[in-house]
Amino acid sequence: MSNRRALALSQLLELHRIDNVTPSGRKSFNLLQPPQDFIEAEERRRTFWYIYFSDRWVGAGAGRTSSIKNEEVSSKHLVEAHQLTRLKITTLMPASECAFRDGQPEIAQSLQCATSNGLEQSAAPMVAAVVSAWILEKCTIHLREASDIKDERQFWLEHQRLDNAISKILMDLPDHLRAASTRDPFAFFVNMCLHQFTISLLQGAIQLAQKSPSRYDTVARLRVRARRAAEEIVNIMRAEAYMDVRRVGRSGLHEFVLLTLADVSLRSFMSLRGGYCIHQRPEVWVRG
Repeated sequence: MSNRRALALSQLLELHRIDNVTPSGRKSFNLLQPPQDFIEAEERRRTFWYIYFSDRWVGAGAGRTSSIKNEEVSSKHLVEAHQLTRLKITTLMPASECAFRDGQPEIAQSLQCATSNGLEQSAAPMVAAVVSAWILEKCTIHLREASDIKDERQFWLEHQRLDNAISKILMDLPDHLRAASTRDPFAFFVNMCLHQFTISLLQGAIQLAQKSPSRYDTVARLRVRARRAAEEIVNIMRAEAYMDVRRVGRSGLHEFVLLTLADVSLRSFMSLRGGYCIHQRPEVWVRG
């Protein structure tokens, strides 16, 4: 089944409104019967968020915007019928792995809460993956608009907002989802993605800053940050080499990351002279 068909089916079954509560206090279900227990409800939530996650990555890879817009996400459990748009999302994020495994009911965060206040300490790896897909959409739109900039000041403001958002997500990751302390393939995937998004943002900013001779110091600073993010990815890939990453699936991310690492390395060698010292050769990065 294609991602578009899966999205259409999830919309038909209203998996995006699992936690929507009617004014009478009852959860609304149309085609599907109400879930028999917490496990069945959680399976439906995870099915929808996996489709959401896939839609983001398919859209980014195909060069198109995602079918589900960020503004469609609601932080409210109660959404009146006249307020429901085609894809107004009221489904909460997946519960923790312990709650799902043991069948213990647990109220999870909404996506808006997770992106605004940070992930809960017990958050499932899938929650972090969804949050990374959320920021991916924002970065993709920002970088596409960078090719036709009408207001440079607005570009730099949005660049700073996205850069801060990615940094906040990385800092707020629970301990069990950090690259240094996890063995979960999804957690490795999320950490790698976030550093990759940072590099993409910085490369877009570098291209714009290079057009102005007065921004030479800005370009040098951005390149230093890009290299540091690349080094973080190298460390993640070294740790990931000892794991079975087939659980995440083959998305082409690893090949794209290697291409990005080579690009960052070559740009550093070609453009920086006497500034930031480079201690490793490109072939060391790739071999690592």
